[in-house]
Amino acid sequence: MSFIRYLTLLLVLTYSGWALAEVPVKGMGQIKYNGWNSPSTAEQAQARSKARKAAISTWASSQGGSFLKNYDMVRSQVESSVETYILSESIILEKQDKSSKTYKVVIKAVIDDVRIKNLVSDSSATSQTSEDDKSYMTFVFVSRRQTSVQAYDEKIYKRADTSAAEEGQEQEQADASDIAYSSETNKSYSVTTGGSKTLKSDNITYDVASTNEFNTAMTQVFSSSGFEVVDAGDIEEESEGLVSIDAFKADFRTGDDISAETRRNAAKGAKNLDIPYLAVGTLDIGVKEIDSATGNVRVNVTVTGKMLYVQKRFPKTVASVGPVLVAGLGPNQTVAESNALKKAANIAAAELVNQLNSKGVM
Repeated sequence: MSFIRYLTLLLVLTYSGWALAEVPVKGMGQIKYNGWNSPSTAEQAQARSKARKAAISTWASSQGGSFLKNYDMVRSQVESSVETYILSESIILEKQDKSSKTYKVVIKAVIDDVRIKNLVSDSSATSQTSEDDKSYMTFVFVSRRQTSVQAYDEKIYKRADTSAAEEGQEQEQADASDIAYSSETNKSYSVTTGGSKTLKSDNITYDVASTNEFNTAMTQVFSSSGFEVVDAGDIEEESEGLVSIDAFKADFRTGDDISAETRRNAAKGAKNLDIPYLAVGTLDIGVKEIDSATGNVRVNVTVTGKMLYVQKRFPKTVASVGPVLVAGLGPNQTVAESNALKKAANIAAAELVNQLNSKGVM
């Protein structure tokens, strides 16, 4: 029974991943028709084709500027056979205006994003380069997990100053038989209030976390995009300790970034081994939460990274990503964290690859 429950959970998580990947995109196509009453079948098909192209363009634009620049190189190829890049579609609006003889159709389409991304990747300079001419690259991403978050209430200080003023006058009246006195007193008050609010930053403690899932996903994206990836752990000894994963971990455990000395040493170590590209980055793993929509455990991960070209005198940043916040869901913290790390890796690696491809890095 435990095996059946495990298999069922695995299938549910796998299906959930597929469902999240299929994001419907809307597209609109409009044409002027020639007939008197309504557009012909061919004219309606023309509008549908325009709507499909619009949907794919909308999807491509949502992938970021660097991807869009690479996509433009294959746009005509995609649009010439646009139907093959649509997994499914449905019409959500049709409108015909007889006075202007226009026909408009709006569709909701599911894009075959994997096929398009593969086409873009295969058209990049890296993929067009022979194996012997491709450059090596390595990366070091370190992560830390929030173990506790102590939040402080606002400290409010209030002050009120009061001042009073008194004015009076006395009058004397006299007649033949008596003397009378009278007096009047006026008092006025003014109150001045002020104060301040003091906000204290949360007290957050961290612990270094594993990046195995992240590194595996990053390597897969870089390798499938045509880059020759060398595991950073395999070059630590040959770099004589200049590339030190422990140094990266120590920096990030106590600070918010990797120190300049650690990055400089890693760049020097990679350069000495004829590895021209070095990617470095950080991952912040938040504390577990309960997702209000699903009831599952949710873990947020923030990823930041950059790709350095180290062959010149000084390292040069040729691509960067983040900070990007992603969330992973799961039945427990372990699964949710793993899903978040994989998602963060795919986003970070894809963005770095897109930027490198747009610059013709090989």
